[in-house]
Amino acid sequence: MKPKALKLTDDVKLMFEKHIKLDWSPEQICGRLKSDGILNLHHETIYHYILTDKQSGGELYKHRRHQNKTHRKRYGAAHYRHGIPRTDIDERPEVANKRHRVGNREAKTVMGKNHKGAIVTLNDRKSKLRLAMPTGSKKAHSVTDAMITLFEPLKRFVKTITFDNGKEFAFHEEIAKQLRCDTYFA
Repeated sequence: MKPKALKLTDDVKLMFEKHIKLDWSPEQICGRLKSDGILNLHHETIYHYILTDKQSGGELYKHRRHQNKTHRKRYGAAHYRHGIPRTDIDERPEVANKRHRVGNREAKTVMGKNHKGAIVTLNDRKSKLRLAMPTGSKKAHSVTDAMITLFEPLKRFVKTITFDNGKEFAFHEEIAKQLRCDTYFA
């Protein structure tokens, strides 16, 4: 039988806040609470509490050691890493690798301040011509639409596109179909 979910009482929240304000990590807090026999819980509970506090205008997140980096769960995410069907850069033609012709592109996205908005950039490996377009977000649909719009007048010159491993390029097969080019991933 699964144990009943812990309710975060006001006393538990005060303990969290006290230790967080002392710049303790959620892992340290959980370890101390467990060793003192007070409470046994997973550190993700504290990360969630900090995030909820931040979203409601609180400032607990400012006490995190890595406050500029977003926290992500380290377990159970292996299927996200290579979920995009793709062709590896090792299979890219030698003419693209050596920059002997125009039309071999590299695609990247640049995030806006506070992760608001994004810009998709498309660089030609030989001519260094850069095309760029702002997108509403870093979502795959927005990035795909922007790339097709940018390349539409030049599509006969597009031979290959090499992407980084971002999820925003999940619809690379649609791009390849629309532009009649080959796609590769670094």
